[in-house]
Amino acid sequence: MVASQRAPLTQIYFYPKAGQTEEQQSRDHFECYNWAVKQTGFDPGRSAIPLENRIQVVPLPPPGFETVRMAIAGAVLGALIGGHRHAGGGALIGAAGGAIAGAMSDVARQESARQMEEAYARQNQARNSQLVEQELRFRRAMSACLEGRSYTVK
Repeated sequence: MVASQRAPLTQIYFYPKAGQTEEQQSRDHFECYNWAVKQTGFDPGRSAIPLENRIQVVPLPPPGFETVRMAIAGAVLGALIGGHRHAGGGALIGAAGGAIAGAMSDVARQESARQMEEAYARQNQARNSQLVEQELRFRRAMSACLEGRSYTVK
């Protein structure tokens, strides 16, 4: 299950057993929340991903881009190297060589993108399991505090 699709474990329902007023309930919730953050080092109100670790999305060129680009560059170079007598043949040879080099570049870029996606998936899985553990610790601390102040916690 994706983290954004599950109900947050830090959503805690509590009932005042000792007839606490709404004002007292609000104050107790605030104080217990801050105490739980202090005890666990986890604040569910903050982003789980530090700013420096957030992903920057940069688009890749479309498939085949390098093949076309390198074929054109190869044709131009082949024509220049072939001179005015063999410009056509040089362009064909250069285009073929450039297309091969470009295709290899496209394949390498696609493989690199696939490997990066797999690495991000592994990191996200590890981060999600760590986040669930932090949420559980926070919930236990918050529940302990509220129960200590005469609330029923669910």
